[in-house]
Amino acid sequence: KTKDFPIVSPPLHAPPLTMQAAPRVVAVAALAAVVLALAVAGVTGQTVTKTKDEPYGTDLHIREFRVPTADTPSLTLFVREKYLSTPSMSGVGLANKTVLFVAGATYPSSTSFDLELDGLSWMDYLARSGYDVFLMDKRGYGRSDRPAEMNVFPSGTCGIAGAICNTSMMANDVYTVVSFILANRVINQINLIGWSWGTSIMSLFASRYPSLVNKLVLYSPQWLRAPNTAPTACYRTVDKASALTRWMNKVPVPQNSLIPPPWFDLWWNATIALDPIGLNNSVVRAPNGIQVDNSIYWGNGTPVYNIALLTMPVLIVHAEWDVDLPFSMTQAVWFNLTNTANKRWVEMTAGTHTIIMEKNRMQLFRAVQSFFDEPNPIALTSQSAVDYTGTQIATLQSALVQAQAQASSGSSSSSNKGAIAAAVIFGILTGILAAALVVAMKRGGRPTPAYGAGSANMYTRFEDSSS
Repeated sequence: KTKDFPIVSPPLHAPPLTMQAAPRVVAVAALAAVVLALAVAGVTGQTVTKTKDEPYGTDLHIREFRVPTADTPSLTLFVREKYLSTPSMSGVGLANKTVLFVAGATYPSSTSFDLELDGLSWMDYLARSGYDVFLMDKRGYGRSDRPAEMNVFPSGTCGIAGAICNTSMMANDVYTVVSFILANRVINQINLIGWSWGTSIMSLFASRYPSLVNKLVLYSPQWLRAPNTAPTACYRTVDKASALTRWMNKVPVPQNSLIPPPWFDLWWNATIALDPIGLNNSVVRAPNGIQVDNSIYWGNGTPVYNIALLTMPVLIVHAEWDVDLPFSMTQAVWFNLTNTANKRWVEMTAGTHTIIMEKNRMQLFRAVQSFFDEPNPIALTSQSAVDYTGTQIATLQSALVQAQAQASSGSSSSSNKGAIAAAVIFGILTGILAAALVVAMKRGGRPTPAYGAGSANMYTRFEDSSS
């Protein structure tokens, strides 16, 4: 023991934080929700249909909806929601606790984010962590309706002009679904997670409506690529063997070391079952809108969205064995994110483009939840914002007095002293986190940059951008 004396109370560097702005925030959120509800009803001309509303397992609740698309109301989008059954823990009605998933170019969201492998999906994980979690199957995928061009097999010809389900159309569908969620839950913002092509869809939406996005997660983002020729077919097909070959491309370990048996078969069977025409022909079908966009935009030196308009906090997650959208693309996205409130890049070990369904998937789940859980990045917050409030100081002082009394009497055992020390440390951490949370809520749940737009971002890979 090299030191043994009382700890003095830390000074307050800022006036006590209050929640006086809270009623005004709630009123604005309610008004925004009403406006969005009217907008959804006016644009689609049809009402949303709820097809499921029931308990799920022992601790969750599930709801499912059919949401009409704005341009073709007869085509509906499948939307699923999961949240904790206990209202006080569910995150329902909190913008910073509401999440929407969108998957990539080939497979649906419902079997990507909510396929229970060993009893757990990513959707379940977030819901059990106190989030109100939604996913949507894009039009032409999964449980959502398919355009008329997909009613035949094999595919007919659409060409560039008639391409179905391109990025802009999908971003419009995200707007329709987000508007429904915000109105239904009476909130004014939402967190977004996009995977692969889904990162471009979510980024295009976020660049159009930045005020509706609390935080944005880009899981394996796409960027500029080599030129390619646009396909003429309306859709493409993938069989089971080619899906596995693509998944394992250039992976330096055997399949069973990466994908626990029988996860691949479970995923494939669940995915192909959602498309009767594809099932009858032993293939999964996917619209070619993204392939046309690759030719017109990404392969022609032009991003499909303006990355400079992404001003919300952004997390990039990428796995080291991802050859579908390689490291170089992730790096390019990182360096072009110049106007975000803050940004972070997590590079994950021993995983591919589909780490979401591999043995190391918890790297992905935990990195994303950590990003969502953090109310305001400590490194981008002034010290005064995380100092102790009067309540925390009083609690700490009381604990210290008790600790000093115990120490001076010499009657406490070493285990009791350890417990008291642990309680003091816990109190300090609680005080810091509580104060930071109050600051974040007072600012409307949006982190405020500590410096000029973009200038605070240090290009340090794998770390918080403020490192």
